[in-house]
Amino acid sequence: RSNLLAPADILSLIDLLNGGWNGKTLPACGAPPPSLPPLPTITALKQKFDVYYAQQYPNGIARTLTSSYSSEPYLAGLLSMYEATQETTYLEEALKGVENLISLLRDVDGDGYKEWVEGVATGLTLIDHDSNPATPKRYSCLDTERGVRQFARLARIIKNDSQLNTTYGARADAVIQVIERDIIQHPYCRDRYTATFTNGDAPVY
Repeated sequence: RSNLLAPADILSLIDLLNGGWNGKTLPACGAPPPSLPPLPTITALKQKFDVYYAQQYPNGIARTLTSSYSSEPYLAGLLSMYEATQETTYLEEALKGVENLISLLRDVDGDGYKEWVEGVATGLTLIDHDSNPATPKRYSCLDTERGVRQFARLARIIKNDSQLNTTYGARADAVIQVIERDIIQHPYCRDRYTATFTNGDAPVY
C-alpha cells in the first residue's frame, strides 16, 4: 500500500488549513502576521521616567548614591535618558552622582590606592581583602568593577562629544583618572586575575 496521500486528501488538507480548525479560522498561507502595538515615543518614556524619578528622588540622587555597586541601574537610567533625549540635565545628574561616589573613596591602608570602605559606603556586604582582622573591610573589586562600568560610560559620552567635552571634559578626566588608578591599577583588583590570587577569608569569585 502506498504511503502517498491521494489527491482528494491533499485538497482536504489544504482546505483545512485555509478554512479553519474546530471553528477557528486559520490565516492563509503567506498571510502577514498580526500587527504589533506601536512602541512608546521618546516623549512618553521621558514623561514616565521624570515622574518616577521626581517621586523617588525629589532632591536628586547625587547624595543618595553611596555604593558604586548599587548605583549602576540609577546611573544607567540617567545616561540612557540622555542618549535618548540629548538633554544634558540627565547627564549632569549622573555626573554629580559619580562625583559624590568618588568623594567617598578612602586610602584605608596607606598604599596610595583608594577604596570604598565600611562606614563610608553602605548598601553592600563588605569583605576582608586580607587575613588581618585589624584592617578595614572593603568592597571586593568585582563588585566595584560592576558599578564603575557606568563611570566609564559617562566619561565616554562626554569625551566623544566636542561640545560636552568643552563643558564637562575636565570633570570626565577626573573620573577616568579614578577608574585607571583606583580600579584598573589597584593592586588587589589587578592581582585578582592572577593564578595565585586569594581572597583572604572570603570566597574567590
